[in-house]
Amino acid sequence: MASSDIITYDATVVTGLEKLAIKEIREKISIDDDIQHSMGHVFIRTVDRYEKLSKLHSIDNVYVLIYRNDNVNLSDADEGQIRDFFNDVIDQSEWTLGMKVWSEASKFTHSDISTILNLSSDQGDYQKPSFRVSCNRTGKHKITSQDACGIFGGLINDIFHWPVSLKQFDLELLLTIKNDSLKVSICLSKESLYKRYIVEYGLTTLRGTIAFNLIQVAQIQPGDIVCDPMCGSGTIPVETGISWPETFVLGGDNNSTAIGKSLINCSANNYSITNIVQWDCTSLPIRTNSIDVFITDLPFGRRHGSKHINKSLYPAILTEMVRCSCTQSGRIVLLTQDKTNANRCISDPRIRKYIHHEKSFFVKIGGLDSSIYLLKRNSNCFKEFSC
Repeated sequence: MASSDIITYDATVVTGLEKLAIKEIREKISIDDDIQHSMGHVFIRTVDRYEKLSKLHSIDNVYVLIYRNDNVNLSDADEGQIRDFFNDVIDQSEWTLGMKVWSEASKFTHSDISTILNLSSDQGDYQKPSFRVSCNRTGKHKITSQDACGIFGGLINDIFHWPVSLKQFDLELLLTIKNDSLKVSICLSKESLYKRYIVEYGLTTLRGTIAFNLIQVAQIQPGDIVCDPMCGSGTIPVETGISWPETFVLGGDNNSTAIGKSLINCSANNYSITNIVQWDCTSLPIRTNSIDVFITDLPFGRRHGSKHINKSLYPAILTEMVRCSCTQSGRIVLLTQDKTNANRCISDPRIRKYIHHEKSFFVKIGGLDSSIYLLKRNSNCFKEFSC
């Protein structure tokens, strides 16, 4: 394999879910590819094309990386120094490979790569792509993110003569500046991949990519009965049905509007074997010892409800999930930002009697520090108790 054939992709992931994304990548792309990760990013060096990566369910956006330098002194650089540095960056970036990957992913057919990268302002009968520059910047710098975009975009326009368009653009360049490191990449996904299956959104609709990673935590097996007792717009049932079609999926909510959105989202994906039911999640109409896997996004107590309500709601919900879970094999996966009430509930001796807290880990949801919990049902037969 020639090194020129290897493409470095930068896949963005919800912070905390990087290793779960890598698990899917190794299963569906290749176990032999060079895969690394940093906070919120997974870097994949592979010969595979974007079309294959775009089918992954755990990643939000995909970029092709054309420049990376983890040891540059940007903190004290002024605008003039940044301009000189960006000039060198543009000169050293892998434009030919990057634009080839972008052209294939975007199906841009107005001109070939040599014309796009032609330094002449005379484009003849061919059309060059319109572009914009975005910047994600963290750390202390003398310049702002807007300054960086303006300087870099101006240089690109001067060198390649691509027209600037902030809204109706063909191509988006991303500068990622973190302290004294810089990455330049080209966006390949026109729209975030987590939007691909959901057409009806509610106030707190879960991202499809987060839902998929929650499902991975549950380690679903063929034939499992999977239930989301608070399904909202149905993201978890939809993702389960699409990626694990050999399961039986059950979703429910107490809100009739949410039920309607769930049914629309299931129908939009031609997925009819999910059962969506309106119910009270604190009194599930489900037999004891009958559900293999519960997966749910608990109310955070911010946009919906309150943490005071969660104090009584969480124990009632978890008690029902414990009751309905299959003894010895049942799994419960929870996502919440209200870690105080979740931890209090899980450590309650009346609930702890029936579950083993397998693991929990940090995840960043909408800027909020949240946690994912994996609980496993033990062999103790459930006996009713009052929360």
